[in-house]
Amino acid sequence: MGRPAMKIFLSFILVAAVMLVPTVVMASPNGEVVLEGDSVTYEQESGLAYAEGNVKIRYSDIRVWAVKASYDTRSSKVEALGTKESPIVIIQGAQRLEGQTLKLDLTTGEGTLTEAHGSYPAERGNVYAKGGVVATIKTKSLAEAGWVNKVPPISKIKSDRVYKWERTTLTTCPEPVPHYSLKTKKIIVFPGYRAVVTKPRVYIKEHFLFTYPFDYIVPLTEKEEASPLMPTFVYDSDKGVGLSIGSVYKAGDVYGRWKAYYWSKKDFEGALQAYWAATNNLKLFAEGDYSWDSDRDEKRFRPKWGAVYDDGSWYARLWWSQAENVTVEKALGDTFKGTLWRKPEFEVRSPSYELESIKSKVTLRGLWGEYETSAYDGSDEVSIKRTALGASLSGGTSLGDVRPYWYASQWHYDYSGAGDTQDVTYVRAGVAWSLGKVDFASTWARRWVWGDSPMSWDDYSDSEAFYQKVSFPLSETWRATVRWGYNLRSEDLEEMYYRLGYSNNCCYRFSVEYRDDLTNENDDWAGFVFVLDAFPSNPFFFNTRSIQEFDK
Repeated sequence: MGRPAMKIFLSFILVAAVMLVPTVVMASPNGEVVLEGDSVTYEQESGLAYAEGNVKIRYSDIRVWAVKASYDTRSSKVEALGTKESPIVIIQGAQRLEGQTLKLDLTTGEGTLTEAHGSYPAERGNVYAKGGVVATIKTKSLAEAGWVNKVPPISKIKSDRVYKWERTTLTTCPEPVPHYSLKTKKIIVFPGYRAVVTKPRVYIKEHFLFTYPFDYIVPLTEKEEASPLMPTFVYDSDKGVGLSIGSVYKAGDVYGRWKAYYWSKKDFEGALQAYWAATNNLKLFAEGDYSWDSDRDEKRFRPKWGAVYDDGSWYARLWWSQAENVTVEKALGDTFKGTLWRKPEFEVRSPSYELESIKSKVTLRGLWGEYETSAYDGSDEVSIKRTALGASLSGGTSLGDVRPYWYASQWHYDYSGAGDTQDVTYVRAGVAWSLGKVDFASTWARRWVWGDSPMSWDDYSDSEAFYQKVSFPLSETWRATVRWGYNLRSEDLEEMYYRLGYSNNCCYRFSVEYRDDLTNENDDWAGFVFVLDAFPSNPFFFNTRSIQEFDK
């Protein structure tokens, strides 16, 4: 800057009331504050430090750039000013905010930024917020601030600060005029966890679509389920063509999902899920759906309730259900559709244990439950207690352009009172490769079964099948996929699956799917899948069914 930098610690300033230096280092209650600029002035009598020109403030992991700034050493408050050409820039970790004026209390952590816009990291890319005023407080002060009805688990928030945006726009599209956006009066951002958007108005480019009646949850982590807002068409061979809409919601301490369908053959169906976090790892849930089932040819209310424990390693679930609609695709050409009562069922699953030497991981599972459902031949209702122990191994590797993958599981079932047992061994192996822009995946699957189940929904049989998938581009934005399933035991082609996918190469992609069941069951279905590129682990499934992707 034309002269050597000087660092002045206030406890040693005794020689002058005013000093002009390019850098001042000052103490605050929570750490050192460094104020830099082309010109920095400190007034000892008032305790104020001023900086102008290429201003930079460093405090803890926060960095601020501004045109002008001041710091009050007595109140530990920072004020900064920017312009439209040179806005204030605030960076903390992977978060970046810009605005015109900043006020920040380093003691309490409270602050405001006007005419703000910024970004927060998502699973891939960023979530962008623009316009309005953003306020910030320390994460530990959430309960006292009253910003939310229930404070989320602090361990899930990956920052020491939480942000509240007012009168702003949210999107994951980086374009100046985003392909879609949500406009709202308030957004609460929990960095690294989620953003809660208050009753947003939904826009496609600059065209208003509708106002969402609930608080809308935007996940900032791959572990959260994403949240569609748009209606779409689905198809089921039993129910006909349907119109579907659904999303997540938040109401006080309760959050969940809702879905609604209208079918050409079966009219209205709907579902509502509600969750309440009792602790960081334990949540209680209640679900209810009003739906038709093919087993009894009736439409009725079907409740579920229970508790789930998940600490990121161990998983456990205890739950009850009444008249639950169950669809189990046991093997190629063998699908069970029926009604099940759980009275209750308890499930526990271990962490995945890595086996580096064979590029695989092992997971252990246990089940106990009492069930009421149709007998194995579908003729009678039976009430059965079942205990099951299982283990699975999955893995894959890359050998140049060729990628082998594999999966195996072993289950033992014991049916108390019925005197039956069933042992099931399942093995799947495949290989994926590419020729230019065309992708291939070949999969062999085999099941061996010893014993029987007195219930039809988990009564398995020997099976062997081969699946071939081919995916190829139609243009820069469109891609087609075809997969067929061949029953090696009956030597019949029993399944065809088609997918047409689109990507705008910016912020979203979608695909239309159709599964054609070539067996006598004629279990056909179709649907639509929408994915925001910022959350690839959380696709929005509008179809009531989904194909199992063996090569993923």
